[in-house]
Amino acid sequence: MATLLTNGFDYLTALKNRKRTYKMDKYLAAIRTKPFILLAGISGTGKSRMVRQLARGLCSDESPLSLDPQDPTKKANKPGNFESIPVKPNWHDSTELLGYVTRITEDKKPKFVLTPFVKFLAKAWMNENVPFFLCLDEMNLAPVEQYFAEYLSVIESRDWVDESDHSKGLQTDVMVHFDVAQSSPGEGTAATTENFVKETVAALLEKELASADTAVKAKAEKLQSAWVKDGGIRIPANLVVMGTVNMDETTCSFSRKVLDRAMTFELNDVSDMYDPANIAGEAPYAYGSIGPDAVKQTLLTGKDACVEDAAKSDSILKYIKTINDVLENTPFKIAYRSRNEIMVYCLERTRGGLVELPQALDEATSMKILSRIEGDEQKLVDPSPEGAETSRTLLDVLGEKIPEALNAANGGTAPRSPCEICKGKIEFMKRRLNGGFTNFFV
Repeated sequence: MATLLTNGFDYLTALKNRKRTYKMDKYLAAIRTKPFILLAGISGTGKSRMVRQLARGLCSDESPLSLDPQDPTKKANKPGNFESIPVKPNWHDSTELLGYVTRITEDKKPKFVLTPFVKFLAKAWMNENVPFFLCLDEMNLAPVEQYFAEYLSVIESRDWVDESDHSKGLQTDVMVHFDVAQSSPGEGTAATTENFVKETVAALLEKELASADTAVKAKAEKLQSAWVKDGGIRIPANLVVMGTVNMDETTCSFSRKVLDRAMTFELNDVSDMYDPANIAGEAPYAYGSIGPDAVKQTLLTGKDACVEDAAKSDSILKYIKTINDVLENTPFKIAYRSRNEIMVYCLERTRGGLVELPQALDEATSMKILSRIEGDEQKLVDPSPEGAETSRTLLDVLGEKIPEALNAANGGTAPRSPCEICKGKIEFMKRRLNGGFTNFFV
């Protein structure tokens, strides 16, 4: 039987004692479920700022990444484990983000065109024990499926390094390939992957390697060895990608392929922005105020969830089946990937008793099921046999079934948080459907 890691969850005490951080727990649980998060909402709600704050809170106060590179006696305003990359509307392939190999060089040797993203990947590999946060700002200004295709594919290859010992962490397939093992134009010598990677690493870490720090040089050699062996770059296990999303006439919509692979949150509630006490508490997070265990993944699949808590997993599965039965014969029916992520999220969210299962299921349903629903009245017709005889829509049925299923998941008693998120979102989507078309995002 697999040896599952059990987080110490010392950070739970901090969450309960620190109101601001406590509000972050659902985002932390989502990162532990899958390190690809979409933050949707109206402009100005602090989506980009949230990513930066998470990076600060999860970067140790003693880490060099917390220091200002220009003045190491001061703390950095921008954490070293954070990078923001603005997405541009003309991105229609991955070269602007992932870089590429070019042979159009003065010395006729292949060279890797570096990008901020690849530089950030190298930095993350050099600091494997620190969570790294990449913010793709205005992520849907260009089609995500086109410029981020490699990531969307490779993120699904995550697996345990050692199935019998999960403490060894996760790994993925190669995302950035170094296809250089061929003769250079105009030369008789072969361009080897080893020399290519050595030169690439030297270019990526020019400043670091200029120092006499033996630890840095050892990390660089380890990085070089791994990239030569793999023939490219894998996604670092400590990398978290968070995309900010605004929905207006300048942006692209998300396909179900993208939404299936992400954990989606909406940040539209600004009801607390009028409270002076909340304004006073908007200071930056202190370095190390959360702790790296808060995003350390210990569950990956439905199998891991069942081993962790068989009884709770059984309740979650019954809930999923109830909702998926409603989605039968529609393009919105979920499959194994979403099932696994709902199971893992709910177990992570309910750790330490921060919330009860119905609330976690309510959140997961909004993220992984409702976010995928869009269309006109014909597409959203009630798919059941009785639906043809009534004017009911799929949203009407879900509005009835979700509270019932949450109630059943809570042992038949009224849940503490009776479908508040899904209820509000379904009502919003039903009102929008009166205009002929509806979707999840504001």
